[in-house]
Amino acid sequence: MEGTVAGPRHYRYKQNGPGWCPEPFDAAHPVCRLDKRSIQQASLNSSSLRVPAFCRIDTVPATAPRERLHMECIVMFNLQELETFYLRQQFGIRARKAIERVRSHPPSRRVRSSAGNVACRFPSKKMNCVIQAESHHNELGAIYLWERDPDVYEFYDQPDPIKLSYTAASRKISYMHTPDFFLISENFTGWVECKPESKLQSLAKKYPQRFQKINGEWVSPPGQAYAAQVGLGYALRSSQENNGVLIRNLKFLDDYFDAEAMEPSPSEYALVDQLFQLRSCYSLHELLLAEPRPLPDTIYKMIVEDELYMDLSVSLLSDHSHALVYRDYSTALLIQQQARSACQVHPISFEAGSKLLWKGQSWEVIHQEQDQLTLASSSGQILQLAWESVQGLLNRCELHTDAEAEQLSLKNQAFSKMSHHSRADLLSAKLRLDKLEGRSATSVRSLRRYRHNYQQAKDLMGNGFVGLIDQTARKGNRTPRLSEETVERMNTALREHYLNQSNAKLSMAYAMLLGQYIDEPDAAPSIKAFRKALKRMRTNYEVKLIREGSKAAYNQKELVWTEAAVFPPHGECPFDIAHIDHTQIDLMSRELSTDSKPQRLWLSAMIDGYSRMVLAYYFSYGTPTSINTMMLIRQCVQRHHRLPSTIVTDGGKDFASTHVETLLASLYITKKTRPPHAPRFGATMERLFGVLNQEIWHNLRGNTQLLRDPRSCSPSHDPRKLAVWSQEKVEEYFEKWLNDVYEVNQHTSLQASPRRVFETGCFTSGTRAHTHIACDLAFLIHCLPQTKTKGHAIHGGRGIKHNNRYYWNNAFRQPEVQATKKIPVRYDPFDLSTVYAQINGEWLSCRSQDRIRYQDMSEHAIRHEALADHLLTAQTAEKRVEDAKRKSDFYREVHQVEAAQAEEHKKLATQEHVEAPTTPPPPPLPSLHTLTVFGDF
Repeated sequence: MEGTVAGPRHYRYKQNGPGWCPEPFDAAHPVCRLDKRSIQQASLNSSSLRVPAFCRIDTVPATAPRERLHMECIVMFNLQELETFYLRQQFGIRARKAIERVRSHPPSRRVRSSAGNVACRFPSKKMNCVIQAESHHNELGAIYLWERDPDVYEFYDQPDPIKLSYTAASRKISYMHTPDFFLISENFTGWVECKPESKLQSLAKKYPQRFQKINGEWVSPPGQAYAAQVGLGYALRSSQENNGVLIRNLKFLDDYFDAEAMEPSPSEYALVDQLFQLRSCYSLHELLLAEPRPLPDTIYKMIVEDELYMDLSVSLLSDHSHALVYRDYSTALLIQQQARSACQVHPISFEAGSKLLWKGQSWEVIHQEQDQLTLASSSGQILQLAWESVQGLLNRCELHTDAEAEQLSLKNQAFSKMSHHSRADLLSAKLRLDKLEGRSATSVRSLRRYRHNYQQAKDLMGNGFVGLIDQTARKGNRTPRLSEETVERMNTALREHYLNQSNAKLSMAYAMLLGQYIDEPDAAPSIKAFRKALKRMRTNYEVKLIREGSKAAYNQKELVWTEAAVFPPHGECPFDIAHIDHTQIDLMSRELSTDSKPQRLWLSAMIDGYSRMVLAYYFSYGTPTSINTMMLIRQCVQRHHRLPSTIVTDGGKDFASTHVETLLASLYITKKTRPPHAPRFGATMERLFGVLNQEIWHNLRGNTQLLRDPRSCSPSHDPRKLAVWSQEKVEEYFEKWLNDVYEVNQHTSLQASPRRVFETGCFTSGTRAHTHIACDLAFLIHCLPQTKTKGHAIHGGRGIKHNNRYYWNNAFRQPEVQATKKIPVRYDPFDLSTVYAQINGEWLSCRSQDRIRYQDMSEHAIRHEALADHLLTAQTAEKRVEDAKRKSDFYREVHQVEAAQAEEHKKLATQEHVEAPTTPPPPPLPSLHTLTVFGDF
């Protein structure tokens, strides 16, 4: 299998505007391309690492166009290669401008999960950026094929909208359309819209001017007309073009295409050669268990390098018993030709117009070429098969001629008729066959009837036994008892009075029906007939959906049965697909070391979909955030030194944060977001939570089952008063339950224990040692969350302050460091004694003031010390309201006393002013009448 080989697995960052945006991809390409939302949210001043042989900080090359510095786009061609491609394809100016616009712009929108799709974010090693997909079967399957197709150079998701126009019903219709991809390849360059085959068929009936099928190929005339204006192409890609077997095999072998994959040693090559000297062909199961036993990694690497041959488009690597491995292609061709001639009864013609039968469906040969065969089904589906695939089908006798097809159809018809009868009917037919063959006596008339029925069935279906089966079920009068008018009245009463949002009772709707039969009560149908009319009219799911809504009807909704599914829901080996989710456990916990209220813990878990093993878990008191997911990634590496290739999450904001998506992209992990209100997409995780409730939480003291109905919970049985479990003990016994009970007990879905399935799957899928991640300091820092502030100031002589603690490093003594206004800081939720500050491009550990106290503590004790501190911090924040109330009550009383004192002082001041002594008034002047008049005057 040829394809682009990925470069070294580095964690690399590129400057983007004022801060640093992560670019965890190959060092050969200058800029990383993220969506608009990531660009807007990116303020990762502390994202770059400076650790030898693990991380690098580079600058944007001077050759990169200036406008790309803030666009975060990736180029696969350099300027010279791009110009050569333009000349080879003879593109004009308009086509070049359209291509350059797509290459220099970020995605026009961010895809989201809705009721019927799973949004994916795929870290492409060919494009060195994250590519979005709206469907995890259709579009993601196309991405896997393009990723390994040597003729595909570049592909971009969600390009800018284009304006399409067409004429319908004598009027012109124009609309803006956002294609799914823009593809640059050797054979096609232009816009690509991916749709399921069933969706295209329905759209073709609804919009015949927009979607048409011509010569077995889907086309869009408006899209082609727009693309032709600029000299490019527009293609509709049906889900039928996805070869599910090939896509799954490419995904399985993805790690072995990596340049870092371990090359087999000469002794391993010699061992495989020794095995194939004895036999020319092995099943993969036989090869893995052969003696001397070769390493699975050696086998898969040799298949990738064409040292061994296996038809990846026909046989699944995960199906070890049926996957055939040959020494080389010529040997495989010879064996398949001999097997074809051995199992072929009728000669098969591949001339144009020949009829073939494959998978129970009739196919017609359209034309044959040197390298492939083109077939068309009766429904119009076009299929192109390589001759190697055709030979594989002939080898397994899965491809038949038209004559064989007719015989198989008759046999299937006879078997179908027999399967629709009970065991008693078949025993009765067996007795009639005994009478017909003379083993039992019967009348001549009956014998003549049996012989006639037997011969008639043999001529029609090739099986006379079917004619002897009793047809009792077809006897009886099946004429309807109710008139058409009565049936219509019942249906009308159901639609108007029952099948609506009022959620009325069926008896009320029946009463409204009886009101129409007041004059003729004997003609009214019974309630039993009314219920049967409801069942004939709507299914249980439809009734629930109309009356109670989609959420209530979800449990009765039909499962998804589709042949277009490319990837198995639980993966094909360990670490293929993992689920992450959070739940609040049904148990009240209390920390004895703190004066805290009983609370319910949150459990964050990562479970392997293939083996159901719990890969990592994390307990916390606070509402889950992006920190929980980052800690799960960290613990998974600490435990297994590996990470899953795909992680499935719900649509929570913590999973959509920039930090989480950056971390997953840097580790080449595909992220799938399941649809909202659809727990079946996460059934593996939901089942684990249910088992935990049943086997652990509901059996411990202080479980919260009684709080589901608080009014019936007595104070003596209140779980909040019975709480005795601390977080440390809960985690200790949860780990013990996983190791001693869950992992070794028989799992009903697996028919084996999770540990056995996990270990067997790890052996058969290979160790993949080159994908292992060392849990060193660089990786731990990479998984640490950034502080909420964009940077921390350095306080002279004290260091940086985080959560009311000072942290110090000797580098803070340098004058140039002290001159820095703010520096990025990351903290460890499991360790309060240390934070990490980025200084001069390097991450330095800063120790707290009480670091001496942590020197003699174990890692487990340090972790729970941090948990207790976080709990106290959260409860302190909650108690601020109570503290403020106490302060307000105190100051209210103080103000009342102050007011009373002021009033009393005012009264005293007024009283003293009234009673104070005043100056006596002057004596009155004597009256003139009282004066004595002397004679002298």
